[in-house]
Amino acid sequence: MKTILVIEDNLAIRENTVELLELLGFQVASASDGRSGLQLIQEIRPDSVLCDVLMPGMDGYAVLSELRSQACYTPIPFYFMSAIAEVKDRQRGIDLGATGYLIKPFTEEELLQCL
Repeated sequence: MKTILVIEDNLAIRENTVELLELLGFQVASASDGRSGLQLIQEIRPDSVLCDVLMPGMDGYAVLSELRSQACYTPIPFYFMSAIAEVKDRQRGIDLGATGYLIKPFTEEELLQCL
């Protein structure tokens, strides 16, 4: 069973995403901010990470930069999920090493394609 980490500061979106992933058969962990998300990555070593871009404190770009700076975490697929749909923002995520970029709201099919 794959373990997915969801890092999302919006409680409703986080809970809905976690519930959907669990219904699809994934084991899911979640964090409400970037710092606790990084800590969970080190603790549970998830198979994939879904991370919001805009979060207080440490945004998703900083989470990804920190993750990619450590070679042992480079293989973990990392997907941004954001309502920011501009090409320059998506390209920034890809340039930092993101595996993909989901535009909110996304469908179940779009989510499954990532995982």
